[in-house]
Amino acid sequence: MVRAKYFGVFVLAKRQFGNHQRSGSASARATGGAVARRRDRPARRAERAASEAGDLNRLFPKLTQPRKRFGVGVLLALAKREGDTADVRTSMLEEAFESPGRRPKAKILQRADAKNVARLLSGLSHADRIRVASAIMTGANTHRLLKESLGLKTGPLYHHVRGLQMAGMVTLASRNFYVLTELGETALMVATGLGARTERTGSTWKHRVVRLAGGRKKTTRNGDN
Repeated sequence: MVRAKYFGVFVLAKRQFGNHQRSGSASARATGGAVARRRDRPARRAERAASEAGDLNRLFPKLTQPRKRFGVGVLLALAKREGDTADVRTSMLEEAFESPGRRPKAKILQRADAKNVARLLSGLSHADRIRVASAIMTGANTHRLLKESLGLKTGPLYHHVRGLQMAGMVTLASRNFYVLTELGETALMVATGLGARTERTGSTWKHRVVRLAGGRKKTTRNGDN
């Protein structure tokens, strides 16, 4: 049996103002190792900022355009490897404008019908329902196997399986044999990525600010602090 490996990503990028990229250089006359390292920091920060901006541009090309200083981007990705091939699924939404009045968040939210979103989220609205979906994904595909692995009684188990079916996350592949749909598999893995926690750092969700070129540089006048 081939073992499948999953890798899920959820990325949300939000640009609200035009940060400009700062640059710096190391002094050519450092008087010592520590001094040289301190003076090298602006250059290293500038290189890191350029690298992060490049990474963001590959993910969200509209969001990094110099004139489009207000925007939102959402990236969903799920990759599954089986042997020598990988199945990669992605969904990307992006809106960016020159002024905040164009309401990029509203434009993103209008991409999906609220009823469809509610129907999908209903499949993840109970802990036991998530446990059922996870068990089906990992091989407990019949009522008997689900009861044995989860310890649920017939009534609640049927209720949660039916809820997953109505949400479009589970389907019957054959008589009494349940499988996750592509939508169900993706939704479960993305939700797991959002809810996952580590013992050391807590949430696996990472947040960082990327400085972008093309913003309006701040100016100071004589007498300003």
